[in-house]
Order: sequence, then C-alpha cells, then structure tokens
Amino acid sequence: IELDRVVVRPQDVVADEVRGHCRADDEGTTWVLFVDGDGQTFIGMAIESGGEIGEAEYDGLAQVIDEIGPPAVVVAVTREEGEPLAADWQLWEQLRERLTDGTELIDVIVIGRHSWWAVVGGRPGRGGVRERALV
Repeated sequence: IELDRVVVRPQDVVADEVRGHCRADDEGTTWVLFVDGDGQTFIGMAIESGGEIGEAEYDGLAQVIDEIGPPAVVVAVTREEGEPLAADWQLWEQLRERLTDGTELIDVIVIGRHSWWAVVGGRPGRGGVRERALV
C-alpha cells in the first residue's frame, strides 16, 4: 500500500508566514524575508504598496538589504489571486542586478489568499525559471 505524502515546499512555509502577518488591505505589499546561515527565514520588513516602483525605490531597497547583510533574502508580494504582474518580474530583475555579492536573492514569491507562484519555485507541482530549494 502506498500512502500519499504531503510535500511541503519552502515556498509554502514562506507563504504561510506572510499570510499570518497580512491584513485584508495588503494587496501589493512587498515583504522582505531574511534567510540566515541555517536556512531559517525571518520577516525583515514589509513595504506597503504606494504605486509605481522606480529606480530610486529599487536602489533604496537594495541598499537597505545590503546594509543589513543577510546571506540571502526571499521577497514576497501579496496579490489577491496569487498571480504575478509584470511589476513582480521587474522586482526580481532589478534586485538581482542591484544586490551585492554578499546577499543572494533566492526567489520572489507572489502570495495569494489560497495559492502562490514563485519566479524560481514556480507553482506547486511545476518548476520556475530554475529549480532550487530555498536552502
């Protein structure tokens, strides 16, 4: 007899953690989770959506992350339906270009009420741009 296994992916853990801190009006909020050397994630900051994100905002976010200096970060964006927008892909690309060699951007995860999607992790059961565990 083969029993079904429940597979918990690292993105599931991040999504649950962020959902535990969300309010109903957190649509588009950007969450930065720091990943320590042991692979534990900690919510470092939440940035409420204020509209368009431009070069200055990307620079500022990268500078704050670099000054804190975690080994790695995961960035999450809350979207009601869990579907990525062009801005979420842009966030991935811009932070990858701006973070120093000391901090790895592991993934950008779009978190919806009941689902998630990730640049690297894809969707549950499907891969993203490159398969990689968070840690």
